[in-house]
Amino acid sequence: MPIAIREIIAVAVYTAIVVLMAWLAVFLPVDLCVGDNSRLRKPSTAALCGFLSAFAIVAVVFGYIAWFEIIQHGFLEGVWRTLDKSALPYALGTCATGTVAALVRACMNKQQPRIKP
Repeated sequence: MPIAIREIIAVAVYTAIVVLMAWLAVFLPVDLCVGDNSRLRKPSTAALCGFLSAFAIVAVVFGYIAWFEIIQHGFLEGVWRTLDKSALPYALGTCATGTVAALVRACMNKQQPRIKP
């Protein structure tokens, strides 16, 4: 299998894992615990929370990866080696995905008419 196809598959798998983790960690608890009239359901607040939750997931993944480099090479060298792997676009893409997903989710909730029993 060519390297480009393996990289595309790896990015797709990691993206699916991050999206699943974001759904389980953010959207499902929000749907179960946050009321419809809450301030957290406003699009701007939801977008900020989506960014922060995606950033937290990325930070945990990078921290886990950096830990092995830190053990092997020391703190500064380990952090530098982890950040030097051209992963910034993937991290920013994940944060943008979390932001847009939360914003769209909040906007979709505002457009749906509520049926009162």
